[in-house]
Amino acid sequence: TNQIAYGKSKIHKTGKGGSEFLANAVFGLFKEDGTKLFEYTTDKKGEVTSVDLRFGTYYWKELVAPLGYHLNDTKHYFTITEEDHESVIHLPISNEYIKAKVLVSKIDSETKEPLENVGFKILDSNNEVITIKYQEGKNIIEKNEWFTDSDGQFLLEASLPYGKYTLIESKPLE
Repeated sequence: TNQIAYGKSKIHKTGKGGSEFLANAVFGLFKEDGTKLFEYTTDKKGEVTSVDLRFGTYYWKELVAPLGYHLNDTKHYFTITEEDHESVIHLPISNEYIKAKVLVSKIDSETKEPLENVGFKILDSNNEVITIKYQEGKNIIEKNEWFTDSDGQFLLEASLPYGKYTLIESKPLE
């Protein structure tokens, strides 16, 4: 008897170079011609397994990224052949964390002139003061307080990961 070949595909969704499993990513499963077949959401292990698929070429495409991550809208193709009958094709797919540099400006509320030498600290979502590490030449610098320059500004030396932060004035003008 002739048997129809079918197989499955399984996504392994990760962040941080593969060390973090990403739940709640929404993926579309498409035929090679772009016809959308199904929509799936990754579980707490960052995994999704398709239903049985007949032999042919398909692709996964991320539709919604997990919170705090950039959308990876690459089409991840896979082909189910007669040799893949009843097997699972595994696809690792990763995301990059959203990060941003921060520029702060401090001006006098009345004169609108920039204010120099005002100190600031940044608190994370747990109200803990953050420390930024960065390299300057051969030295690793740790910093948890910033001061405005003559233009009334400072720029963080490193990017902050996605999250909620509070900027506090630690050393006001005297």
